Amino acid sequence: MTISKDDLAANKELALRLIGEHCGGAAIGKGYQKDLPHFGPILTTTWKALADDGYLCLTGNWHFQLTPLGWIKALEATGSLCNEQVKKDLGKLSASLKDHLERTNGPAQVGTCEVVNETGLPECWVANVIHSHLIEYCLKRKGANWAQDDEMESLIEVPIDFGHWL
Repeated sequence: MTISKDDLAANKELALRLIGEHCGGAAIGKGYQKDLPHFGPILTTTWKALADDGYLCLTGNWHFQLTPLGWIKALEATGSLCNEQVKKDLGKLSASLKDHLERTNGPAQVGTCEVVNETGLPECWVANVIHSHLIEYCLKRKGANWAQDDEMESLIEVPIDFGHWL
């Protein structure tokens, strides 16, 4: 059965909202089962379209993982992208990273656990912000990245121009 372009767009929006409601608070890259009851309304063609758009990775017939862009789109679909709470939390994270930068004469490196302890923000949320570049997206300011060759994602690299307007 072929669905119309409008029906596919509507189902993609529904899918992103459902994914945001059920996966938005978890770490980007965590695996989920597509056949869970709350994902029932998502059409097979929609799963493929979301993967084609780069919002998720299909990791087999029954599983998917949210990408950084997909996490942003899911937050947007739930109405929580760049809302006041997110901006407040981004401000708290940015202040911590800026504080570490001000202690150095160049780029700073700070442990994710250290930032989590200083800010009280959830570790997976901090990691998602770094992955998705949410500081740039919401605050329109230069953000931070994972330190080069840090496969464990435990070390954040804060560039010298962190916090500058884009």
